[in-house]
Amino acid sequence: MSDADLPVAERAYATLLDARHKPRNVAADQVRPLRIETKNVAGRPHEIEIAQAEAWLAICALSKSLDTEPGTGPEIWSRAISRTEEWRNILT
Repeated sequence: MSDADLPVAERAYATLLDARHKPRNVAADQVRPLRIETKNVAGRPHEIEIAQAEAWLAICALSKSLDTEPGTGPEIWSRAISRTEEWRNILT
């Protein structure tokens, strides 16, 4: 496990919690960079790679919804937040 992973996961988690309560366009601007910041990096233990990949996919789905849908449902937010929290928890 890389020591660099935990700050990324923590920052992504905090960003998602903050963005959830912002107007859609502001939330989209906050979430969009997470697609790059949280993408999977090879060479991690399998459990971490899986958790990171699941968080990344959920963040990408959230970002896409914020960019293209008139409304983003709470289940999309919850999935991105919970998957990112799971990734963060594995690293601690």
